[in-house]
Amino acid sequence: MLEPVPVPGLAMLLFLLIPLALGNGRPDAIGSVDSASHPIRCHWGRAQDEPRCDDLLVYLETAWDVQIDGMGFTAPPPDDGLGGSDDLDLYLTPDGGGAGVAWVMCDWADGGCIDTDPGDGKASAPSWIAIDAATPDDDLPSYSVHEFNHACQYAMDYAEPFLVVWEASAVAAEAWTWPDTQPSSDDIADYQATPWVSAVLQDGYMLWDDYGVWSYYEYGSVVWLWWLDHEYGDGTGSVAPELWAEMTQEGYGDEPDLLDAWDAIAGDWRSSFLEFTADRARMGSDEGPDWLAFAGESGRVARERVDTPLPASIRPSYSPYPLGSVFWDVIVEPGTNIEVKVYDGPRVDWGLVIVEPGGGQAIKQGDYLIYGPVTAGEVTVGVVNLGPPDMDADDVLKKASFVVQMHSHKDCGCASSGRPTPPHALALLTLLGLCASRRRQEPT
Repeated sequence: MLEPVPVPGLAMLLFLLIPLALGNGRPDAIGSVDSASHPIRCHWGRAQDEPRCDDLLVYLETAWDVQIDGMGFTAPPPDDGLGGSDDLDLYLTPDGGGAGVAWVMCDWADGGCIDTDPGDGKASAPSWIAIDAATPDDDLPSYSVHEFNHACQYAMDYAEPFLVVWEASAVAAEAWTWPDTQPSSDDIADYQATPWVSAVLQDGYMLWDDYGVWSYYEYGSVVWLWWLDHEYGDGTGSVAPELWAEMTQEGYGDEPDLLDAWDAIAGDWRSSFLEFTADRARMGSDEGPDWLAFAGESGRVARERVDTPLPASIRPSYSPYPLGSVFWDVIVEPGTNIEVKVYDGPRVDWGLVIVEPGGGQAIKQGDYLIYGPVTAGEVTVGVVNLGPPDMDADDVLKKASFVVQMHSHKDCGCASSGRPTPPHALALLTLLGLCASRRRQEPT
């Protein structure tokens, strides 16, 4: 059976077409009110919704203060008088598709977003916000600041094709704007349930279309952006506008892309992704990051198997896409070394992580890793698909099947020399033993 091959940018196309189909352009309105302090206008489509616009303006003013003035997102550009002024427009509409439906759309012409300045080197467009009037009042604070962040994204890179970065940024912006707000633990559980999916280049649309899995994957991917912000930013959102600024280009170009932006922030996205993968293995446990503690067990990344006995030779149920991972919890006798080797894989760059309770870990770009002596009775092993050599984010993503061989042996005080013996000689390796320090191993 042929494996499905997702088309880059398809999710983004749906992201644009759905609001067009629902709203057919800007919604109708019977009245509006302007902010006294910010270039924001709120429109209503029913007379009874007029008082709600006062609250919505306060929410958007707060979002402007936090996300633009505080964090550094780009302000939505003027829209040439559409909506009756140059201000950012929010429409509280009875025709949006039902309670909970909200979206942002760029101003559109000739089949694409209107570029504010075609010569500034940026894909920046004015946009407008719509929220269905049936949405409960209690949901409006989070909905409005979430959609406001999308308006800022249109101002920075309207052509960005990867839905994860759109939604991770907007979900994180809710919490950055309202510090007492926590994202949905269920959405986070969706992201962690399918780690074999590309961590940043695929989304819930792909999971539904290709696997029949209903998932809010792109919303739960906030854990990736939060991790990035705590590693390379200030922990309160400084990385997000930097990421958007690094991704942009003039108009609907392909370069730089999301991985280029990750490189610019971290120095090497592959090494950084392996660090994320190791930390991801701890999420949902007492050793996970404090900023994800609210999610509890929903933050735990799915394992292919727990209590995996050694020696083992395993082909995973789901082969990982580029920037996808597969995890096992492996039983290991304390005081022994664990050795992991990937075989039978296509020509892609592999990465390996081994994580044990107490903070010990080993991380390596490559298909072979030895770690020990372990101090606990169980460690987590992750096999990571880093994509083919010279991978570009816009490449068609293909899964990579593999077999992972794992075994343990006593520390003998000797040193590893060269590449490991092929699988048929694993029994000899168990007798000979290969040593490794218990400190972090730098990628090679």
